[in-house]
Amino acid sequence: MQVHKYFVVHGHFYQPVRINPSLGEIDLEPSAYPYENWNKRILRECYLPNAYAHIKEDELVIDIVNNYDHISFNVGYTLLSWFEKHEPYILDILKKSSKNALALAFNHTILPLDPRFDKEIQVYWGIKTHEYYFGVKPKGMWLPECAVNYETLEVFKAFGIEYVILAPHQVSNKTSKNYGHIKLKNGNIKVFVYDGIVSAKLSFEDLLTDVKRLVDAFKQSGDIIPIVATDGETFGHHKKFGEMGLAYLSKLIPLKALNDLVEELKDFDYEFKLVENTSWSCPHGIERWRTHCGCNSGAHPDWNQYWRGPLREALEFLRQKVRENLENIAKSLK
Repeated sequence: MQVHKYFVVHGHFYQPVRINPSLGEIDLEPSAYPYENWNKRILRECYLPNAYAHIKEDELVIDIVNNYDHISFNVGYTLLSWFEKHEPYILDILKKSSKNALALAFNHTILPLDPRFDKEIQVYWGIKTHEYYFGVKPKGMWLPECAVNYETLEVFKAFGIEYVILAPHQVSNKTSKNYGHIKLKNGNIKVFVYDGIVSAKLSFEDLLTDVKRLVDAFKQSGDIIPIVATDGETFGHHKKFGEMGLAYLSKLIPLKALNDLVEELKDFDYEFKLVENTSWSCPHGIERWRTHCGCNSGAHPDWNQYWRGPLREALEFLRQKVRENLENIAKSLK
C-alpha cells in the first residue's frame, strides 16, 4: 500500500445566474422552501456550516472547524457577488482562507467551445475577479466542468496560471505519479490529477457518514498524493451534514491545499499527455453542451437533447454579431 504524506480535498463552489434581469434580484423560488431561493437554502445547508463545522463527542460539540482552512476551493463570480451583496460575512470568512483558493473562468463557459478571443476574456476576468475578492493573483484556475483542450491551457499559461486540476481519464498516461506537467506551445503548465474512484465514492455514496471508511479509501489510493475533487455543495447540501464529515476528516489525516503543494513539490517533471475535448461530467467529452450526446438520468427516457445543436448555433450567431457591433463602436471612439 502506498504511504501517503499528504491528502487533498478540492471543492468547486458555484451557483448559476438566477437573477431576474429586470429586478436585479433572485425571484422567489418555491422549490427552495422554506427559504426564499436556492442560494439562501444552500447558504444555510453548505456555505455557512462549512465555516463552523461541528465535531461532536457523545452529542456534545467539542470543536468547531473552518473547513475552508483545510481544503482547496474555488468560488464562482456569481456566488461571490451574491455573497458580497447579501451575505458579506461569508465573504469575509472566505477571504481569511484565501491562501487555499483557486480562480475560476468568469462565466463558467465550456472553454473548448469558446473561440480564442472569448477564452482570453473568460480567463482574464476570472483572474481579475480573484484579485478583487481575495487580493492576490491566483496560482491555479478551475476549468468549468474540467472541460479542456490544448488551446485553453495555452491561454491559461499566457495569463500566468501555474496549474490546473484534471480527472484521470483526461490524460492518456496516468500513473501513480498524479502530478506533473503538460507541454504546450508556449511552455509547460503544471497538472494535478485527482483520484476518480475516491472522488466518485465521496460524491455519490455515503462515505461522508462514515469517515473511517473515507480515510481508508484515501489511504488505499494508488496515487502519490490522493486528491479528491467534487462540487463544494457536496459538503452539507448534496450530503446532509457532509461538512461534519469533512471536519472529522481534517482531524484524521494531513490535508494540504494545492496552492501549498505547488510551491513545495519541485519535481513536476512527469509529462502527461492531454486527452482533448474531455470533461469531468460527460462521458462523451464536451458533447452535452452542443449535441444530443445521449446522457440521461433515466427519469424521462423519452426525452432527448436534439435541441442543443440549434440552440448552440443560435447563441454562437448572437455572440458573433454582438462582437462585431462592439468592435465597430470601439473603432468609432478612437
